[in-house]
Amino acid sequence: MKNEVWCFFLIPVFCFATGAALYVRNESAVQARFERAREQWRAGENEKAVELYLDLQRKHPRSRYAARALWEAAAIYYYRLYDLSKAIYYFEELISSYPRSEYAVECRFKLAEIYERELYDPARALEHLVAVRLSLSAADRDDEIQFRIADAYFRMGNFETAVRHFKDVIRESDDPHLAQKALLRLGTVMQIQKRYVDSIEYFQRVLEETDCGDCSLQARMGLIESLEHEDRIDEAIRLAEQLDGSGPESEELRGILLQRLKEKRKHYEPTLWSRR
Repeated sequence: MKNEVWCFFLIPVFCFATGAALYVRNESAVQARFERAREQWRAGENEKAVELYLDLQRKHPRSRYAARALWEAAAIYYYRLYDLSKAIYYFEELISSYPRSEYAVECRFKLAEIYERELYDPARALEHLVAVRLSLSAADRDDEIQFRIADAYFRMGNFETAVRHFKDVIRESDDPHLAQKALLRLGTVMQIQKRYVDSIEYFQRVLEETDCGDCSLQARMGLIESLEHEDRIDEAIRLAEQLDGSGPESEELRGILLQRLKEKRKHYEPTLWSRR
């Protein structure tokens, strides 16, 4: 009787131990296949590496290397082979097959990047950026994601929603450079909506707060344009005279801008006088 009881307990333990041993042996074999694929990638054999990665994932879909193999295949198609359709396909397959994988969120980032920078499809980029933001806890919220969401709405022409998100970035971000980029975007939105007085306020804030040369230049150019639209020509000229003229292209731009503004002032003053 005691022997039967011991057998009753030992059989599951034996089965578990056997299964664990088989799993470890199988994972070792899968790891070896994964390393062979990496060797092909390092050697510049990108198509062969993709073939090995995808074969590994198909034959061992439950392996801890499966999601990473799909990631590597998609990344090769994106960065090395520049086959965007296949990169998108395998990034999306990874999200679908392994939604809880550490690579799923990274796939969302890459898909957003492809739709933003390569395919110029802000609506599809927005879809993935929102999914990333919803997957993060409040403590892990990324200001850059918030800015990119706002920028996607901006590029889609949904200015009301874009303005709301850009203001959230300015209010909540700990990154001053990101806040200044949001202020620049708000100034641009105001110009598009012909709200030049409001745009002047945003551009002036950038000039007061920024240490970034590029942000400062963009703010000055935007401010000059808005002042010109408000017929504040003398202020626009003074600001144009302050532009950095270092370098032939900058000096040429400064010269063209000043010439145009001064010509406008020349024709503008008699018009004002005649109206009186």
